[in-house]
Amino acid sequence: MFILHVIPFQRSTHQEELSYFSINKVSLGVCVEVPYGTRTLLGAVTSCVPLADMKSQVKNMSFQLKNINRVIQQSPLSPAVLLSIQSYHEHTLVPRNLLLDRVIPVHFLESIREYISDKHSENLDTSQFLEHHISLLQQPEPDRISIYMTRVREVLSQGNSIIIICPSVAIVNTLKVQVGKGIDEHIVVLHGQLTKKKQSESYQRLFNSKRGVVCIMTPYFLGCAPRSTSLVIIHNSTSSEYLSPMRPYINFVPLIEDFTRTSGIECMLSDTLLTLGNTKRIDTDTRVSWYTHASYRGAQDLSFYSLEHDFSKNIIHPEILEKIKQKLDESKNIALFVPRTGYASITKCNDCQHVVACPTCDAPMRLHRNTKTQHRCTRCKASVPPVDACQKCGGSRLVMLGVSVEKVVECLSEHINSDLIIPITSESMSKKKNINHLDTLVKKNLGLCVVGTTALLNLSYQFDSMIVVSAAHLFAHTEYNSYEESLRLGMCLRELTLKEFFIQTPKQYTELVNTYWNMPVLEQLVYENELRKEYELPPHTHKAHIICPSETMNALREFMDTSVHILASYKPSTLKRMPYHGYRGGICIEISFQDKKDLRKLIDHLQGFKGSVYILEK
Repeated sequence: MFILHVIPFQRSTHQEELSYFSINKVSLGVCVEVPYGTRTLLGAVTSCVPLADMKSQVKNMSFQLKNINRVIQQSPLSPAVLLSIQSYHEHTLVPRNLLLDRVIPVHFLESIREYISDKHSENLDTSQFLEHHISLLQQPEPDRISIYMTRVREVLSQGNSIIIICPSVAIVNTLKVQVGKGIDEHIVVLHGQLTKKKQSESYQRLFNSKRGVVCIMTPYFLGCAPRSTSLVIIHNSTSSEYLSPMRPYINFVPLIEDFTRTSGIECMLSDTLLTLGNTKRIDTDTRVSWYTHASYRGAQDLSFYSLEHDFSKNIIHPEILEKIKQKLDESKNIALFVPRTGYASITKCNDCQHVVACPTCDAPMRLHRNTKTQHRCTRCKASVPPVDACQKCGGSRLVMLGVSVEKVVECLSEHINSDLIIPITSESMSKKKNINHLDTLVKKNLGLCVVGTTALLNLSYQFDSMIVVSAAHLFAHTEYNSYEESLRLGMCLRELTLKEFFIQTPKQYTELVNTYWNMPVLEQLVYENELRKEYELPPHTHKAHIICPSETMNALREFMDTSVHILASYKPSTLKRMPYHGYRGGICIEISFQDKKDLRKLIDHLQGFKGSVYILEK
């Protein structure tokens, strides 16, 4: 006898998995008909465990298990996805039903129900394709896209499918245009901004396609992977957007890798600059190889200028302002990189040094003026009206610190036509009308001054000149891989630049900036690797976060107080500031460990904790 967990296709009826028993073993992903009260439901099997392995759980159940009615057929839901979810659940303690909701869209399940009712006898091919291996693709983005196009045509010629996973909707839309040239009939796009009708059309193409398809999607649609997939490309694999910003906290990259491993297919990690951890895997894992690798000497005809600047006098250097005016007069497009949105990163009282903080999670609040003036929390997204006086001492000497998009736009508007200044942020890029408006202006060759955050990297065209408003922006990361992140960002910004690259730098950064530009990337990475080895940082050791939401925070503290000896060997430290958006209170414990077995012991220990707790490997 076997215990089955079933996810209903009609999600409005029941949001979580249902439990049943079956005399015979049922494969994962198979459609079954099950009793539910006085009705019957269609669902897919997400777990099938022998009763002998679950005796204690069955005895403690507060309800009586029922037998399934019948097995119908194999569904389009990939068994490899379900196995990967189970594996991720075991390694992170994230509840399986939450993982299912993260990677299998509700509307996809509802579409499967319609597919089953129309095609009772159809069985899909579940054959394996290749031996699993990981290939590393490290090239500038234009070269990588050229390689994608070659691999896409190779896979389609074999009658198989290929998945290209992107970190954002904007990149999905960009790759659709670039990769889909000449093969529009094979392209299937899936992302959260599609209407239900558009999503249904994409699902039907996946269900009914007799030939291979090219599925370009965000990671939240991994559960829609077609059975005929023989290659998965993780585009910009080091992007922080692969860390799910909402509960549960998920790192999608290892989840996708596990899916390809379970499916027995190739997984390609692609980026302008891959992490040292990935490149080091070549020496230790025979299944990892370079597809193509570059040393990145940079564009030979790109001119670099470093300008020392006193930011207390003005945000933009006078020479830079003249350069911007000159380029606009020549109808050239110019970009200014600013890492932070809003008007001020910090609002501070000059009398008592108090910083305006979030009333919910105590993080510093960012001042926004673009639509409605308000302070917003970047951590929990709370917002409050602006303040005219210090919350602590009542003083009126409030100063707004930080170089941000709105402040740069305000400064530029004093010197050039504001109609030619286009702010670009992740929020503005999420609206299709804004993207279309920007594309229209670019095609008119008016000469634009685009001021943007890293959302600039989602644009598909290049600028005549790129200006990094402050060198401190490139080196503002606080994580163990800060230099690597800074190097990658600088390389990506150069890819967007045709002729000139400017960096405004405080005096203390001048030497670092010049070294950063002139030293070959390979030498910088070798030096970075030596430093990490000396300080026992990844990839020579491992790091992970134990994340506990606020509602079970006190319980975890008590649990850890009685288990100090367990954590002693892991060098734990409680993080004061969470690096994840949307985190409302709670605690996060960062641990470092030498061996994966150590983390496995810790996870086994945490199984005894009665509450919500997740593990996120870094």
